[in-house]
Amino acid sequence: MAKKRKSDDSACYGARKRSKPATPACRSPRLGAPASLLARYYPTVVSLKDFILRRLPPSCRVKRKKIETVSSASVHSLLNTTLVGILTESDPATQKLHATQLTAFTQSQRASAKKHSSGSTSSQTCSLAEVVDYAVWSLFQRGPRAYGKPRHLLCNGLQRASPAGRNKSDDNSDSLVCTGIVRQHPNPNIDSLKTAPWLDLFSLLGSHADAIFINLLLDCAIFISLSGGSQNYYQMSGIPVSDLKPLPSDGSPSQTQPSRRRPTAISFARNRILYAKSSLNAKAQVRFGLKHVHVFQRYNHWQDDLETVHIMKYVFPSQFGLPNVFTSALDGQGSGRQPLPDYAYRENEITASNAHPRFWLPKRLRGGPMDLVRRMRKSHAACSYTQLLRHYCPDTGQQTGCLAKERPTASPQASLPLISQPKADSLLGTPTAGDAVSPSTGGSFLPYATSAASVAAFCKSVLLRLLPAYALGHGPTGHQNWHHLLGQVDHFVHARRFETLSLHQVTQHIKIKSVEWLGPHPVRRHVNVCKSDMAKRTEIFHEFIYYLFDSLLIPLIRSNFYVTEAAPSRNRLWYFRHDIWRKLSTPSLDMLRIDMYQPLRSDQVRNILSHRALGYSQVRLLPKADGTRPIINLRRRLVKSINGTRRLGPSINSQLAPIFSVLNYERFRAPDRLASSLFSTSSLATRLKEFKARLPKRARLFFVKVDVQACFDTIPQDGLLSLVDQIISSQWYKTTRYAEVRLAEKGVNCRRKFTHIASASTTDPAFSARIADELVKTKQATVILEAGNARDWQRDQLLGLLHDHVRNNVVKLGKKHLKQKSGIPQGSVLSTLLCNYFYAAFEAEKLGFLNRTDSLLLRLTDDFLLITTNKATARRFAETMTEPHPDFGISINVDKSLANFDFHVGHRHIPQHQGRSGFPYCGITISTTDLQVSKNRKRPPTLVVSHGLTVDVARSAGQAFQNKMVTALKVQMQAMLVDRRLNTRERVLASLMEVLWETAMRMHQYLKAVRAHDRPSPRLVISLVGAFVRFLTRYVNRRHGPDSQLHCEHAITRKQICWMVAVSIEQVLMRKQSAHSQALAWLRSLKTSAAEGLGIDSQTLHRLVANCTTAFEEYIY
Repeated sequence: MAKKRKSDDSACYGARKRSKPATPACRSPRLGAPASLLARYYPTVVSLKDFILRRLPPSCRVKRKKIETVSSASVHSLLNTTLVGILTESDPATQKLHATQLTAFTQSQRASAKKHSSGSTSSQTCSLAEVVDYAVWSLFQRGPRAYGKPRHLLCNGLQRASPAGRNKSDDNSDSLVCTGIVRQHPNPNIDSLKTAPWLDLFSLLGSHADAIFINLLLDCAIFISLSGGSQNYYQMSGIPVSDLKPLPSDGSPSQTQPSRRRPTAISFARNRILYAKSSLNAKAQVRFGLKHVHVFQRYNHWQDDLETVHIMKYVFPSQFGLPNVFTSALDGQGSGRQPLPDYAYRENEITASNAHPRFWLPKRLRGGPMDLVRRMRKSHAACSYTQLLRHYCPDTGQQTGCLAKERPTASPQASLPLISQPKADSLLGTPTAGDAVSPSTGGSFLPYATSAASVAAFCKSVLLRLLPAYALGHGPTGHQNWHHLLGQVDHFVHARRFETLSLHQVTQHIKIKSVEWLGPHPVRRHVNVCKSDMAKRTEIFHEFIYYLFDSLLIPLIRSNFYVTEAAPSRNRLWYFRHDIWRKLSTPSLDMLRIDMYQPLRSDQVRNILSHRALGYSQVRLLPKADGTRPIINLRRRLVKSINGTRRLGPSINSQLAPIFSVLNYERFRAPDRLASSLFSTSSLATRLKEFKARLPKRARLFFVKVDVQACFDTIPQDGLLSLVDQIISSQWYKTTRYAEVRLAEKGVNCRRKFTHIASASTTDPAFSARIADELVKTKQATVILEAGNARDWQRDQLLGLLHDHVRNNVVKLGKKHLKQKSGIPQGSVLSTLLCNYFYAAFEAEKLGFLNRTDSLLLRLTDDFLLITTNKATARRFAETMTEPHPDFGISINVDKSLANFDFHVGHRHIPQHQGRSGFPYCGITISTTDLQVSKNRKRPPTLVVSHGLTVDVARSAGQAFQNKMVTALKVQMQAMLVDRRLNTRERVLASLMEVLWETAMRMHQYLKAVRAHDRPSPRLVISLVGAFVRFLTRYVNRRHGPDSQLHCEHAITRKQICWMVAVSIEQVLMRKQSAHSQALAWLRSLKTSAAEGLGIDSQTLHRLVANCTTAFEEYIY
């Protein structure tokens, strides 16, 4: 009998269907963009209707049909527009436990209240209100004990009752939510869940309502749709989405974290090199070299092997089981804004480690690694850091001859080209630090800076002297490894302010197999390395390289140079030798002590800080083209010692958030108090359009602009506090915080934004779904929710906080504490708002004659601009502003004032605006004939385009390039530039062309920086063109519907945008045709195809290109 034919096993296995992997979220396709956002945090996102249908048993056909065909419009809308994020699925045992606890809870509640709640039906054992109260009670039971509360939106404003409060629960029944839980602040989410349409839905579900709602409230998050904006949602229940961590890429909740971080995830904290303080010796002179706290300085007996073992715990902490960047969890409280902790001093960690004897050494670190560290210590003891610094970074241009000397031939790396010497022409004519530079002379600090090439040469020379020649291998491979490492050091020094390197970038081209000291002891040469041994060698080598950059290179730069950005060059970093910076900055700091601050004795400092929760701030100097500007950072979190552990406390600005939110609330409640104040240039267009609408045709316009000298420093404190006392009129205020969560560019990750909000009522909530609906009117695909921290403030508390901030503003200058004598603190979150309120009072008292239909007064903080058709009014305004006003502390800088007509104030002549170009004001120009606006390009913020970039080549370089370029385009695109009710069509085209031209220059410099690491593909430019066209097409025409008359007459078509994008990028890339030949060919073909039927005459096109060429001829790109 023949055998029955069977299918082949391999074929069967090959054809078998595999289960689909977990998607980022199981969601219905009709839910749209908000579900994509929530899918980053929840394994499953469904509509409320689908959630209920999944929970109903299959036998409940009648109830399923009722849910499908519900007649109530409100319930139908609730079921179909509400989203549910399912975080966890409860098992049957947990559901049974909840049912038992719910029965006991309702019985105890009814016994205490002696009455039944409304809303229950005969088939339901309890009401919706009791289910919501049980959910709150259950959350507190499984949440933190004592007087804490769980992180759940239903628990906002609630807290555990104190023992005394439980005894008085009958007397305070309004605040009692349920047994042991009291209401401290209003919770609108609980109130909404207990009313229609939720009550109607609860009744519709019958006997299954209890279990479904308990699962919904305890294990899920509820997001209700908002009518404001487009596809915005308000979270009313669940763990705040702003507190959740994104799910892994496969959508499944991560159970375990990876045991060791990849090198691509570890970036050096390069911002630690900024604003370092100098070390002084006993003669108060700057001490060069590594600081005394460095481990090489503290343990200086290099012959002592016990000290060497101790230092190896700094170099290879992971091998000793100490906290390290590869395996340890990051603590945001201890590291602040730094992505990784600072391990410069780890004696406490070493002392606390009891896993091994004190001088135990892992077997893998014996031999080669120990000998390497010992030789590094010996080289450090023999290294003359001061002489190396004087050689490579001299303080005078006359010493350039010594820089031409070659390195000693004994070092195998001396001939490497990356050990670059500074160019002689960069130091010729450089002034010495002994020349007089002070605020009175107006001299710039920048000519005294050391070039980045010199700093890099100094750093590389130190590393070459500290590390033995075999540290990176032998022979040609070793030379290649040294060449790559020193090149990364050079890149580390030359990088811009916000750029950094990852450990992967530094180590990816180093051949670890040739580094023999990484092998096991004793060393066996010319033996194949197994996979496990290679992994161990890589692990040890990564620790060694991380130590070189994090604990040698960064401290070396900090101890020898003051590194800072400068106002003219944006993101470029300037290196000043500490002794030179000390000589330059001392006169400026002395002027600050005399003019703005008064010194405090040590007992005064202790007295003020002991009664002051705000703490103190620190001052640094920012170099400008003609002097310096003091920068006071009030956003910096101060380090506090809590139980012997250094922790970061709140910043001054974060502590001022309540008074800021209250002043903002009063600002929107009474906007007339702010008079002509502008909080940004974006609000300028509305004022100009309103003024332009009431102007007679062909009316001559007179412009006067005045600038107040040092506005923040001259505002009288008494007058300001008296004014704020009138503004804050209510006796009580309630403040809270809300969060906005939305997808970032290309949906790669999510962005969170936290904002404080206030109200003048303590009985009504400061934040609710109704308020959220108003806040999201201009937003899209955003989830908004209350983030907690609600608090009631008495009027005297707020005024006291403001009084302490203004009257007792303490700053630390070096080692001295100073107190501000006059004005308001710069850098404060309140400064701009207080200045606007104060100058608005000045306008009401002194400039009342400008309340005319033929005049428009604008003021952006301290910059006044008057536009009027009456020349006498313009003269009177200028005369009034130049008069002394001691009550308001206003003094006008006549040299910075400007008018478009000839005018004298006394014996001083106000500069007159010449030519037909627009009148400059706060970075824009306004036409003196028809009020058209454009960007002011007469004085660009920086002539060198590359200084404003931040290049990211670590991971996803192509995606980062496109995101940064599109963001740069969005930042420059202001709505008023393309507003066709304010500008003509040609003016809009010219503004678009200028913005595209400037973005193309940034793109060119970005690609040039990327080419230093990897040759970019021409497809990057092609894809970027498409992104530009898509964004501009939506942006330019979104404010006018397709049927509006203005849209039909002045529409800017997609073809015109394509032509402008192609021409702008082509004209910029033509400077480097050899590097972009393929991209240029594609751009020319796009330009040719878009030129057909363009709808713009050739003269206008030629004029657009010529204007851009003239506007950017001084830019260096």
